[in-house]
Amino acid sequence: MDSLPAFISAWSALEIFVNATFKSLYERQWFAVMEQGAPESSTPIFERLKDVMKDKYRIVDKFLVISAILDPDEANDDVKSFKSLKEIRDNMFHKFDSIPNHLPVENVQALFIKFLKLHLQGITTEGA
Repeated sequence: MDSLPAFISAWSALEIFVNATFKSLYERQWFAVMEQGAPESSTPIFERLKDVMKDKYRIVDKFLVISAILDPDEANDDVKSFKSLKEIRDNMFHKFDSIPNHLPVENVQALFIKFLKLHLQGITTEGA
């Protein structure tokens, strides 16, 4: 039971990071990536997508975009891990399931630290 506050804190940090950085940086970068691979004539559809999707992204979608940009080689594994951790969180918070005997605090912390470091390295690299 001692791991519950640590798990909640780590998940909250990860969730805040995903929501804040997606909105401020990665959503725009993702559209740039998609637009690069599309013909110029498709520009109107991207503008429509931006408008329609403005506040409709799920947190898994946001994390998928961030992981695909920051660590494309490991994105599939990271998204799988994120989904697994989110399921544990959702079961406790939305389904009111019992708290597991072992909460994967270290896994949440590792995911958060990994992406915070990658994010900060990207900012440092862009600013250099």
